[in-house]
Amino acid sequence: MAFFGAAANLGLDAQIVPPRKANMVNCTGAGDTLVGAAVWGICRGLPMPSCLAVGSVAASLATDAETSVPPLCPESLGAGVDAMQTASQQP
Repeated sequence: MAFFGAAANLGLDAQIVPPRKANMVNCTGAGDTLVGAAVWGICRGLPMPSCLAVGSVAASLATDAETSVPPLCPESLGAGVDAMQTASQQP
């Protein structure tokens, strides 16, 4: 994820979601968390931009945690995605 966010190549249609700001405490597992959360969204039939956003939020929550496995729940992911969408709509 780093500074680039999350991206998916869907044939001719690339989807890119910017990274969510995080307090970097521990980056262990951030990439795995991003992929796991994105797959969670895919399994629930979410559109790819939403899957990437959920993955980005989950990864940022992982970097905020002192442990390698952060406490994640759908509510925390949803709140993070809502905040990202609100921030992206501001000028």
